[in-house]
Amino acid sequence: MKGKFLNGFKFRWNRYKKKKGFFPALYIGLAAIILTVVFFSQKEESSTVDEDFAKDEIFSNDNERFDNEEAKEVLQEEEMIQLPMDPRVKGKTVTKFFDANGAEDELEQSVTFYNNRYYESKGVHLKAEDDTAFDVVAAISGKVKEIKEDPLLGNIVILEHDNGIETYYASLAETSVEENAEVKQGEKLGEAGKNVFHADSGIHVHFEIHKDGIEVNPESFFDEPFQNLVELSLESLDEEKEVEGNDEMESEIDEEEEEDSLMENEEENEGSLENNDDLISLA
Repeated sequence: MKGKFLNGFKFRWNRYKKKKGFFPALYIGLAAIILTVVFFSQKEESSTVDEDFAKDEIFSNDNERFDNEEAKEVLQEEEMIQLPMDPRVKGKTVTKFFDANGAEDELEQSVTFYNNRYYESKGVHLKAEDDTAFDVVAAISGKVKEIKEDPLLGNIVILEHDNGIETYYASLAETSVEENAEVKQGEKLGEAGKNVFHADSGIHVHFEIHKDGIEVNPESFFDEPFQNLVELSLESLDEEKEVEGNDEMESEIDEEEEEDSLMENEEENEGSLENNDDLISLA
């Protein structure tokens, strides 16, 4: 039975082979089968890849948002605090930060005389060596907290940074940023100008650094890492303030004692003169 089946199959196979166009039709049929198999296998792989890619994209987007936030903080911590003026301009300091323990010549440079009174400087005044206008730039990357115009100090821009730190830019002739804008270090904030309160400084920028509301000496942090400012101990600043306050109280007490002493001397002199007058009248 099996032999008859094989003989019949061979007979039919040989008969088909002899027909014209048999082999081309066979090759086309095989190629169609192979292409169909390849097509469906690639489609399945493509679908799997798309799903994996979508998952990776969602995950990468979440990571990207997280990384951007992390990158901002890391970038700021690694920044070196720079002068708040166009780096192409040669600058000089004309008014220093007031430090009661500073040298005598520095103390003279750290007070402003206005309206018959001396005021201690809470920052520094920077100007171009040729006394020309220049661009005022962000000393540290941050966010514009406030922009205001003061009749004595000119236009003012205040930037806020991480860890309770703010930078303060005054005596601006004009401003180039808007409130709540994110600014990068070195980005232009405005142009230096003159103001009424610091008229003797000419065209300049008044620059301050505050940490948790306390002013610190900007010159101590120029070209220093931002992290040094973050790690600054507020206790030491409070102690300095307390020493300055005690010095002021002592000076006031000394002045009062000196005035009392002068008044006593005057009273004694007046009494002495009265006695002399009495003696003269008796004579």
